[in-house]
Amino acid sequence: MKMDWIVNLLAIDVILVCAVAGLAVRISAFRRGLRSAQSETAELRSALETLRSQAEHLRTEAPEVAEVTQREFAPMAALSADQRAEALDMLRNGIDSATVSARLQLPPADAALLANVQSLLGPALGR
Repeated sequence: MKMDWIVNLLAIDVILVCAVAGLAVRISAFRRGLRSAQSETAELRSALETLRSQAEHLRTEAPEVAEVTQREFAPMAALSADQRAEALDMLRNGIDSATVSARLQLPPADAALLANVQSLLGPALGR
């Protein structure tokens, strides 16, 4: 019984050493993760800087390209309800989208889109 206090102190010391070792492992893992995150951040900053310089180069070297693309992709006038209904009727009657586009003077892409919509929704609507 006289030695129980020594055993108890040794047990407490072992517990403290294990706790410190576990804490050291966690700190080490945290530092590795932090280094990894810092290197990823540096890579992303470098890539961002490269993109910025490329964008600035394009802006200064080819300003006319930006103007052309803005004009090319300006929204077109929408189809009127009458044109759309007439085009859908023609497509339901089996007329191809190229003919519908030519007869109604629609952009070919719009006529093709209406044909796709008709082919997808026609069976669902019982037509």
